[in-house]
Amino acid sequence: MSTPEDLSNLDPAFDGVLRPVAAGATSCEYFQDRNKRWPFHCDDEGYRLLARLLRAATPVVGAVQAKIDAACDVEGRPDGRAAADAVVAEGQRIYARKPNMGEHDVTWSQLEYGHLGLQKEYIRYKSVQRLTEAWACLQRAKRAGLFFELDETPLMENESPSVPLRWASLGGGPGFELLAVKWFFEKHFPRYALDLVSLDLEASWREAAEGLGLRFSTWDVRDGDGLERAAGGPVDYAIASYVLKMYMANEPCARWLGEKLNRSPGTGGGLRAALVVSRDENLEAASRLMRDASIGNATVVPLMDPEGGRDDRQLAFAPGGWTRPTAPAAEAAPLTFPNVPYEEHKRRRGGGHGGGHGNHQGGRHHQGGGGGFREGGFRRGNGGGWLDHRRDRGDRGDRPRDTGRW
Repeated sequence: MSTPEDLSNLDPAFDGVLRPVAAGATSCEYFQDRNKRWPFHCDDEGYRLLARLLRAATPVVGAVQAKIDAACDVEGRPDGRAAADAVVAEGQRIYARKPNMGEHDVTWSQLEYGHLGLQKEYIRYKSVQRLTEAWACLQRAKRAGLFFELDETPLMENESPSVPLRWASLGGGPGFELLAVKWFFEKHFPRYALDLVSLDLEASWREAAEGLGLRFSTWDVRDGDGLERAAGGPVDYAIASYVLKMYMANEPCARWLGEKLNRSPGTGGGLRAALVVSRDENLEAASRLMRDASIGNATVVPLMDPEGGRDDRQLAFAPGGWTRPTAPAAEAAPLTFPNVPYEEHKRRRGGGHGGGHGNHQGGRHHQGGGGGFREGGFRRGNGGGWLDHRRDRGDRGDRPRDTGRW
């Protein structure tokens, strides 16, 4: 690497998660799955971001382990260490069961989310996925013009960020996607002094979020009226990572979300946009509610390349009537984390990879090619049809369904 980062003193779970491809290479290999079976690749910027993430996540993992040790009285009970190890092992079992539960399109129970052993596993293995997917979503949203009104002027020497801007992660748990927001704005919109708050029903995520330098508040996604109160004031942008389909794809949530998107910022807080990251390629039910003029009255902005079929895994909701800015845009740079979320299955459906997606896999390097799609546009592809993601298993020689999700 041109600027190698210090990866010493990380939590052992991160061993081998991130590494240069070869000495002097300008790309690195990283893993989202807990068994490190399926490599993804990125460039130097991606390497630096992931190294920064792993350094930030390591003390948070340690803090959860400390809570487990304290709860089991490791110092005072003869069997304390064995009891703490059992909590960790149970958390591993809960986490590992999730791929099977995914067949039924459910999530962990509220009780399981509060299990310290599960939280340790979640922080260790979700951090990379959440960071890379949120970063890719932010890049796509910027290309689509969703941040067009923001000031990109660089800071002058000795100048500090001074323009207040609040981001909320809806159902965000520890809030790794907000680290992506923080670092993305440092690069592209450095004038903004960000207030980053993770809102979640499970109160025990607080220490993890605060350990990452974020604010945390307990909040239920059904409580639209309480959003500003929980967030500490009006929310400018929201991100909903893996909560839309299971918790927010209903009329009450679509109604409050649409109302805030269409509210004037001067009337007590109006959302400029809500970004969505999901496992599901077909979110038509939720999108229909958001588009409905009598419910959400919002604009649904697809962010993924539609070649190979519908792909709603990254969307944005904007105010009703929003249109993509017509001002000429500079040529979009390649994604920092290509092939995130995983898109190789689209090739098997007869589509391509517009927008420069690609990934090394099994010795092959698929570089984005073909197709004139500009990510963030509104053209809907029809190659491959509107395939349901859960039925797309792929051939056995390729990556299985939902690799990296769990």
